[in-house]
Amino acid sequence: MIRKVSIRKLNELVSKNISHISNYDKDEMAIPSYLHWNPLIRRLMWRRYEYIARFAEFSNDMSALEFGCGTSAFLPELDSRCNKVYVIDIFPEFAKILSDEQNLNISFIDNILEIPNNSLDIIIAADVLEHIDNKELVEYLKIFSEKLKSSDRLIISGPT
Repeated sequence: MIRKVSIRKLNELVSKNISHISNYDKDEMAIPSYLHWNPLIRRLMWRRYEYIARFAEFSNDMSALEFGCGTSAFLPELDSRCNKVYVIDIFPEFAKILSDEQNLNISFIDNILEIPNNSLDIIIAADVLEHIDNKELVEYLKIFSEKLKSSDRLIISGPT
């Protein structure tokens, strides 16, 4: 079982009025799926993170990047399992609020180039790469390979 944000907390978090985050943006962050009335839909969303955590084989000495943290749903798990956690998102506001409220040790970055090369044990990109056009995606994958230590991994999860 992974450490996760409760439905109540997530609903409270995403109901905050952040003027530049539209309903469309919230849909793109999969917020309706995490808060869906059907518990099977919600379970499906969380199940992906359980598999990511299993594949990641986290340890307390790891450094991780969550590329596109969206609602911040996975941050409590990353914070509890990794030594250093970087986060980048085009709308990091929900994640910053949660991080402050729960005293998470998260480093928010504006640009992936801020992370030293060969310093990451893992990069997690869950439901985010499909939002990047192909030309930029090739560039990001190159940067990911530079940021990862030679023996470590990139975990990708798509929306379907």
